[in-house]
Amino acid sequence: AFSAEGTPDGWDKVERLRFSVWSSAPGKATFRLPRLRVVAADPGENFLPNGSFEISGAGMPYAWGSGHWGVGELPWFADMDLWRRHWRLDDAAARHGTASLRIDNAPGQPLLQLTSAGFTPPPSAPRSVLSAWVRADRDGLPVTLRCGQHRAAVEAGTAWRQVALTGIVRAEHLRATIAPGAAGTLWIDAVQVQA
Repeated sequence: AFSAEGTPDGWDKVERLRFSVWSSAPGKATFRLPRLRVVAADPGENFLPNGSFEISGAGMPYAWGSGHWGVGELPWFADMDLWRRHWRLDDAAARHGTASLRIDNAPGQPLLQLTSAGFTPPPSAPRSVLSAWVRADRDGLPVTLRCGQHRAAVEAGTAWRQVALTGIVRAEHLRATIAPGAAGTLWIDAVQVQA
């Protein structure tokens, strides 16, 4: 567990740390604190886990969803194999790392999107930027970036393009969403929310 004592002035003003160790049972306990050191804040820290989709669970990216579970939207809810064919990792097309996320939105079916797990930027980041690399099977595929109360309309084309949504105000439990606005194939990679 972690807690602050008193009213500290901020992480950049820390003068002293105290580590208190308790054992969960009687007897000898060993506690190690290796490589304790001070490092500068990372100005490029990504607040989203698995933004390049390198962590996979059964072909699905850890910490990301397609945005349809809450409403049980058909046909995806009734046919998981159909959903897996239209929303999956693609190791043949990556802008960063070894995989991207591929969304195949077919005409006449509800549109799938990419939605992050909830996250809260640190207090040191009162405003953030959502960025991602996108590519489509055709030029002019409309895409909406959303985070908190902010949104931006962009277009994806046949070449990888970095798109961004700026001015995101810090709030608790934000979600980043990248939503195609029409049928077509969209690849997404290197998604980041940074100060």
